[in-house]
Amino acid sequence: DPRAHILPRLISQLPASQRQVIQLLKYSGLSLEETAQVTHSTVGAIKLKAHRAYQTLRTLLLQKDSTQ
Repeated sequence: DPRAHILPRLISQLPASQRQVIQLLKYSGLSLEETAQVTHSTVGAIKLKAHRAYQTLRTLLLQKDSTQ
């Protein structure tokens, strides 16, 4: 995917807590439960942060695509 190199830059624009969740879930391969333990959060909070992060990334990616 030619957009793959853009993702790290977009992820860096996320709020710190959302960025941490994405990094732990996707790059470190932790489960929701493991991520919750590492961040001292609940699984529900991790799901919410991940959902919001994915929404933000989708919006940023669409904006990027529309300007090219």
